[in-house]
Amino acid sequence: LNGWFQSVTLRTAGFVSIDQAVLTPGGKGISLVLMLIGGSSGSTAGGLKTVTFVVLVLFMVARARGRSTVCVYKRTIPQSQVLDAMTVVSIMVGLALFGGFFISATSPIGFTDGLYEAVSALATTGLTTGVTTSLSIPAQILMIIYNSKSLTEMRELATRAIREKKIENNQLQQLQQQLEQAQKQQQEMQKQLEASTKKIAMLNEKKLNIEQQNNQMDQELGYYKIEKDAELRSRELDIME
Repeated sequence: LNGWFQSVTLRTAGFVSIDQAVLTPGGKGISLVLMLIGGSSGSTAGGLKTVTFVVLVLFMVARARGRSTVCVYKRTIPQSQVLDAMTVVSIMVGLALFGGFFISATSPIGFTDGLYEAVSALATTGLTTGVTTSLSIPAQILMIIYNSKSLTEMRELATRAIREKKIENNQLQQLQQQLEQAQKQQQEMQKQLEASTKKIAMLNEKKLNIEQQNNQMDQELGYYKIEKDAELRSRELDIME
C-alpha cells in the first residue's frame, strides 16, 4: 500500500507515507525518475508531463529502428513536437543536475540527497529526505526559485513563444508558397501572352500575304482584260477592212 501511495505521491501530491530518508539508492533513483516525469497534461501535476516522456521514448524507439519519423497508431507525430519534447527534457535534466551539484557543493549533504531536493522542487512535488534544514542560504534560494510559480510560468511562456514562432514560420512558408505559385501563374500567363502575340503576328503576316496575292491577281486580271480588249479591237478592225 505504501508503494502505491508513494508512486502517486511522487507525481504531484507531496503527502509522505514513508520516510524518504530510509529509501535505498535504487528507490531514490526510481523516485527521481517518477518525479521528473510528473503527471499528465492538463493536470496540476508538475514534471515533464507523461505525454512529453512518451514522445521522447517513441522518438528513441524510432531512431533505434532507423526511422526518421515518429509514428504511433498509424499517425505521425510532427517533428516540431518531437523537438519541443527533447528541449523540455534537456532543460529539466540540466536544471536538476545543476541543482544537485550546487546543493551538494554549498551544503553538507551528499549529491544524491541534493539531487532529490532539486528534482522535488522542479517537479513541485514537495518531498524531502530530511536535509532541507541543512541547506545553505544559496541552496535555499535556489530551491525557492525552482519551486516558484514564476519558473513554471517562464517555462510555459517559453514553450508558448516557441509554438507561436513556429506558427509564424508556418504562415510565412505558406505565404512564400502562395507567392511562388502566383509567380509561376504569372510566368505561365506571360508565356501564353507571348504565344498569343506570336500567333497574332503570324496571322497578320498571312493576311498581308493574302492581300498581296489578291492585289497581284487583280493586276494580272487587269492586264489580261487589256490584252483581250486589244485583241478584240484588232480583230474588229481586220473584219471591217
